[in-house]
Amino acid sequence: MKKSFWKDEKFWTIFLGTIGCLALIWILINDPSDWPSILVNFAQIGVAVIVFFIAHNIFKNLIKKKTFGFNEKFEEHLKDWAEQNKYLIDTSEIGVPKGNEKRRSIQMICNHANMLNCSDANSTSSKRGSFLYLPKSDEFGYEKQTEGSQIEFKINKGMFETNNEIFSNYENLKKDISNKIANSVKIKFAEFNISVVSKDDRIIVDFSKLEKTDDNAKKLIDVVEFVKTIFLAIA
Repeated sequence: MKKSFWKDEKFWTIFLGTIGCLALIWILINDPSDWPSILVNFAQIGVAVIVFFIAHNIFKNLIKKKTFGFNEKFEEHLKDWAEQNKYLIDTSEIGVPKGNEKRRSIQMICNHANMLNCSDANSTSSKRGSFLYLPKSDEFGYEKQTEGSQIEFKINKGMFETNNEIFSNYENLKKDISNKIANSVKIKFAEFNISVVSKDDRIIVDFSKLEKTDDNAKKLIDVVEFVKTIFLAIA
């Protein structure tokens, strides 16, 4: 959102600096003999304006680094989370863009009972299905990229092989299951500035309005963990 001019620091710096200069010119016209002190005052005003713009640019660069840090922090926390869930979660193809949107994906083994074998999901022969879709790493978290501020969870029929009620009627139930998962996320993270909607077999989490801080990058991982737990519970 664009600032109102009375809240714009650059506007007031230029405005007040201009008034100061005009006042000095008025004094110079009325008392030309005082030009040395007036020249010094001109220089002081100029230095103050220059210092403001240098500080303003430094602050903008720090904000940019903070936003970029959100991307890095999320990826770092995601790797830690995947390692903690390595018997269930397969990240071996996370760097491979998939689908028309060329998004990255994290997979989950479908037969969750295979977790008891304590075999890494990326090396086991167990059937896997897409669990989480992520934007390209260089787009993640950037507001100008709509897809860059969304993550998507996906349910798969294979996840419900041991739940005959769902497995045998998956096509008719998948929208309802996705909707219930989305509502659960809304309730759990009601105070977190994200929007959650369901679409067919997907749960879409939009974090475009979320402040891009390190803490919120970790909180977004909490969303991933919560959805994973729900998947295990209903399967």
